Amino acid sequence: MPRRLRPVMVAALSGAAVLGSAAVGNALPPSSSEPLVIAVEGPQSGGQASNGLDQLRGVQLAMRQVNAHGGVLDRPVRIVKADDEGSAARARPVARAVIGQGIGFVIGPYNSSVGLQNLSLYRQNRVLPVWMTSSDETKGAGATVQPMNSQIAPIEQRYLSSLPARRVTMLVDDTPNGAFTEGMARRVRTALERVGTTVNWISVVEGATSAYYAGKVDEAMTLHLNESQPL
Repeated sequence: MPRRLRPVMVAALSGAAVLGSAAVGNALPPSSSEPLVIAVEGPQSGGQASNGLDQLRGVQLAMRQVNAHGGVLDRPVRIVKADDEGSAARARPVARAVIGQGIGFVIGPYNSSVGLQNLSLYRQNRVLPVWMTSSDETKGAGATVQPMNSQIAPIEQRYLSSLPARRVTMLVDDTPNGAFTEGMARRVRTALERVGTTVNWISVVEGATSAYYAGKVDEAMTLHLNESQPL
């Protein structure tokens, strides 16, 4: 983790943990020596494990730093791993496991496709998430500093509009696990079409072979050649 981000992570963990304890309503008295247990949910295995493990290591680093200074409300912080594999199908079972352990606070989920499935479940069971999803449909289900798709899309549109091309081909993961990419792509497409840019859409799936993706690029180039316009 970059050095400049460490104080931010420590502050977020400390402040959020205090908020979580109060919001959940089942916190022990400040003088208690019982650990304050926080789940960390993300893709800690599977195709997106590099992202989820970086997230986990960042929280673990913050936990060590917070505990070195006395913990939160004089309570040590303890982390419980919650591996959702970045899969929408795993979202609710993982959330139920966290809820079943009586944990009142979770950092995560990381993926919008997961958050769409389990953030409401957390809130229904008085678990406060600090989530990293960006789908606008997940906003309001806890706390976050993550910009939403509708906030990111105008920046993407301004960049693409600054290029000389008047036609864009998007290769988009629009499967159920691609909630982030599909939501972003739809918003960017709408914004580009509003200013007169033609947008082609080619569906792709995550985790396929290099040959598969090469074929999709060929498909995009074929569109370019057939229409005889700058891609």
